[in-house]
Amino acid sequence: MQTVAEPIPIRIGCRTDVGHKREHNEDSFAVVDRAALNGLLDCVLLVADGMGGMGGGDVASRITAHTVPETIHQLLQTSPHEELVSLLLQAFQAANQEVFTRRADRIEQRSMGTTCVCALIRNGTLAIAHVGDSRAYLLRHGRLSLLTADHSAVWEEIQAGRMTREEAEANRYRHVITRAIGIAPDVEVDTSLHSLEVGDVLLLCSDGLTTEVTEREIAQILVSSTDPQEACNRLIESALNHGGSDNVTALVARYGPMRPLLPPEEETPTDNTANWRYALTQETVADSKPVSKVARGWVVGTLLLLLIALGEAAWIYHLFVKLQHARPSQPVVLLQPPSKPAVFEPLSYATVATKQLDMPLRNDVLQIMPNGDLLVATLQGKLMDFNPQTHLLRPVPVNAQIPSSPETSAKKTKPTAHFYLTLDQAGNRYQIRPDLRCIEKFTPEGTRVATNIGKGALVAPTCLAVAPSGTIYVIDNGRLKSIQAYPARPQSSELSTSQAR
Repeated sequence: MQTVAEPIPIRIGCRTDVGHKREHNEDSFAVVDRAALNGLLDCVLLVADGMGGMGGGDVASRITAHTVPETIHQLLQTSPHEELVSLLLQAFQAANQEVFTRRADRIEQRSMGTTCVCALIRNGTLAIAHVGDSRAYLLRHGRLSLLTADHSAVWEEIQAGRMTREEAEANRYRHVITRAIGIAPDVEVDTSLHSLEVGDVLLLCSDGLTTEVTEREIAQILVSSTDPQEACNRLIESALNHGGSDNVTALVARYGPMRPLLPPEEETPTDNTANWRYALTQETVADSKPVSKVARGWVVGTLLLLLIALGEAAWIYHLFVKLQHARPSQPVVLLQPPSKPAVFEPLSYATVATKQLDMPLRNDVLQIMPNGDLLVATLQGKLMDFNPQTHLLRPVPVNAQIPSSPETSAKKTKPTAHFYLTLDQAGNRYQIRPDLRCIEKFTPEGTRVATNIGKGALVAPTCLAVAPSGTIYVIDNGRLKSIQAYPARPQSSELSTSQAR
């Protein structure tokens, strides 16, 4: 009689924290064990980082943390041997549709979306899928390898060879993501497959961890922790001690018994040379370079700590809170201009210009697209699609390169004309006065109805566009800013300089 080998045990730890700067925790996670999956998978692990603030980032991440594992479980009931990558792709598309439908159906949640990284383990094979900048790491033989590539503006610069990975980690635009779940009817998902070895440690985390804690410190915590839950606790505490500027979530899984091994002190435990960026083949094995046997200084003492007996506590979490929500029969198209634009009504304008995108842009490209997004261009001439509600920036995929402008500088914008103008949907004309650093508004008949819009708040305005709501977007000193429009209060006498019809 042929004996069936016992599955290698997987111990899991997880923790999330709101951090020191945020009022709400928009991170969610899910852990599903082998028993809940009827033995068809060893586990499902997921971390999602919502975006949208009070607009529903926490809702988006919870929907995703519920839908992805549930979809995988349902697929396995009909196709027990379905390929891991296929399971992930179908589950991510289902989650994307759920979030997209919810956000289209509810006005207060139309700015929501979420990142997601998910791992499936079956018989020693690890499958990873991700969207956004939540990450997956694999620790093997004391070395930490990044298994995912952030979907962000700076990581695209890395892939183009214009920025190193170290520069990307320190770049202040690293959080401007180019993909997210729920912001469009379809989502592009990156996947990869890896072969696991006994003693491997898997880490899934939101960017609240990687923003505050270096990869070297992450590796040192993982190799020196005797239990996955201990590792999670130490990782979260480290992030909080370094500032805790964002919600932070860590999920650690150890495949088989612990292997007490530390990297040499003079070597970095982070494998920055691994070809992780192209690890999208069906069988990609993480780098497993041997660690030097020469122990120096603290290694002996640390090894003694690593010989502590392992506990047998099980850390198993089931599906996250189920959300009840209605699903309309047909998807609703987002952000379409209203049939009667608000610009026909009297408007007042904010006295401040709110910075929408803290990233150098060309001073001569700014358009409102039919879906409400803004079309802007980088200093290199690359056209980008910016959603002012979610602050999601993504490249325009086709014919998206225009000649670079010699008049645009990363440090200073130099106007070259006497004024710049645009029209809204009602035919009103908006005209920049560079000399006064403000915007004037005229009716289609030529009557001036608003002056000094943005005066005192603009530095060097050069290009502007007007949304159907009346909000003015302007490229000011190479940065995208907005001046909010509000319904004007009734006035009994002269028309205010900040009011327009």
